[in-house]
Amino acid sequence: MAEFARRNLWLLLAVAVAVAGSAAWHLSTGPERVDWLPPRTTGQDWYPVCEGTAFTRAAAYRGGGPHPIVIYGGIGAGAGASEDPDKPPSTWQPGTPAQVRLVSCAEPIGERGGLEEVASCPKYARRTVFSYAPACTASMYRTRYLVRLLEARTGREVRRFEITGADEVCPANPPQRTFMLQTGILPSQYRAVLAPYVEGPAR
Repeated sequence: MAEFARRNLWLLLAVAVAVAGSAAWHLSTGPERVDWLPPRTTGQDWYPVCEGTAFTRAAAYRGGGPHPIVIYGGIGAGAGASEDPDKPPSTWQPGTPAQVRLVSCAEPIGERGGLEEVASCPKYARRTVFSYAPACTASMYRTRYLVRLLEARTGREVRRFEITGADEVCPANPPQRTFMLQTGILPSQYRAVLAPYVEGPAR
């Protein structure tokens, strides 16, 4: 089991490097401009901005705040985010696609020397129709994220941050095939770093 976890750790680091490399490639080649708006403000509709797409019909990021934002990535596997008392205010949320000005994209980045294990989360197997019993555990590792703040209309990178996920809450029951979990970014952490750009004047 330890060897399996080590292999998965290296796989996680490899994926993080690949994702970061893809983002760097898009930044170097410039955004792909499309002349339409995603139909919703939820789901993955605005995720193409993270991959190098600029929605030219999106609202311009200019003037005073608030500047509605869509946030992707870094969410923990447990209930830590829902229990966080210091969530961003509702004014951050776009009511319609035409109101989206900013997109935040979080990607895990590897750390030299591997990651620090912060929790061992129990996994359960069905014992009877109505009950479960502890079966094994999944390791949770402290994870650092690269967070890029992008203008939806142009794809311009407004700012980038590195955030260490502070959400260490285990999920109620990790998927059976999951042996590695990552700490997530709490809503309060997002609020702390993004507030000047969402609530203040455009930069």
